[in-house]
This record gives sequence, structure tokens and C-alpha cells, in this order.
Amino acid sequence: MPISLEITALAHGGDGIGRHEGLVVFVPHGVPGDRLAVRLTETKRNYARGEILAVETPSSRRVTAPCRHYPACGGCSIQEIAYAGQLELKRELVAGALGAEVAPVLGMDDPWGYRNKAMFPVAVERGRVVTGPYARGSHRVVAVRDCPVQSGTNNALLAEGVRLWSQRNLSVYREGTGRGLLRHLLARCAAGSGESLFAFVVAEPVPGAKDLAAALAARVPWVTTVVENLQPLR
Repeated sequence: MPISLEITALAHGGDGIGRHEGLVVFVPHGVPGDRLAVRLTETKRNYARGEILAVETPSSRRVTAPCRHYPACGGCSIQEIAYAGQLELKRELVAGALGAEVAPVLGMDDPWGYRNKAMFPVAVERGRVVTGPYARGSHRVVAVRDCPVQSGTNNALLAEGVRLWSQRNLSVYREGTGRGLLRHLLARCAAGSGESLFAFVVAEPVPGAKDLAAALAARVPWVTTVVENLQPLR
């Protein structure tokens, strides 16, 4: 049976915290200030976990998550909290841990497009090679082509790497069988120079690796280094 729960704090992992009949309840995507209809999914002696069925009264800090892949993608957390609210809640967490006053967290002018390194697993989805972070708490790849916290150059590089790999009909690692060649894709860009490094993380040497690297560099002119990173299956 659903319960009505007020979220009063944020846990270090990003879950909202409320109390029901003296029991601490952790609720993913709960925002301090929310009043939620919650279904308990796990009950222990000292705590419980629940999932949101409905937002009865939203917190003033609650927003619609800007990323269309959220919350399925496990690459980010607390996107349902406005950025200014995230900074304040993080300050409160540190102050509570230290038992002291903490100055306001300054944050960034723009919290989007700032990550200069992306290392994503790959998978085959409906016959198509895809890359992206794992879904939270799983090894299921969420297909992401336009991660908003990654730099635009990283997003473009990952998309081109997937396209070229697919074009050559090379295999992709499948966790269920433990077989396949391509395991991860890595893109890293330098903000100062605009240059990028790209890596194919593979289980064994890639047939035609030099041609593949040359094709990527020709399609993406800011790439200065293409790496074949061997990670044999064990």
C-alpha cells in the first residue's frame, strides 16, 4: 500500500530521505521538500527503500531533468534538482559531515558540456551497435548519442567511432557469451588546444586497425591520436 512521505534530506548517494513510522526511508529521485506517494520496495530492521508513485507536492527545488536519457542512464544523478539547489544541498552534506559551517559552493557558470573524458561500454541493440553509460545498477547499455554533460567533440567522436565500427561489420563484446572484439570506446579532448584522443578498447588486435584509425582521423580533423587499447578477456 502506498504511503505519503515528506523528503527532508538528501543521502550521500543522491537518494531522498524521509521517515515513516520512525523508519528511515531512502527514495531515489526524491528531492528535499517533496511530498511523495511512495511504494516501499524493501524493508529492513533499520531502514527501508521505496519508489515514487506520484509527486503529491513538489519541492521548490524540483525541476524537469534537462537530459532526455535521465533517469534511465546511470551516468548522472540528482538532475531533478535545480543546479543552485544541488550546490546548496552539497554544502549541507559537507557541513553535516564536518559538524561545522561551510562556505557556499561556487559551482560552474555552465554545468553542461564540461566533461572532457568519455569511456562508454558498447552493445548491440536490435542489430545496431550502440554506446553509452550503463543503466543504474546494471550492465545494460543505454544508447546515448548526445550526452549533455559531455563536450560536443566527445559526442561527435563517439558517434563516428560507432559508425565506422559498424560499417566494417566488426564484432562487439557480449557479456552473456563472453565473446566479441570491441569492449569500450574512449574519447578525450583538450579544452585548451581543441585536440582529441580516441581509443578502441578491444579484446584482441583489430583487423585493419591502421585503416580504421586513418578513416576516423579523416572524418574528425581535430583527432590527433587514435589508440588500440588491448584488454584481453579473462
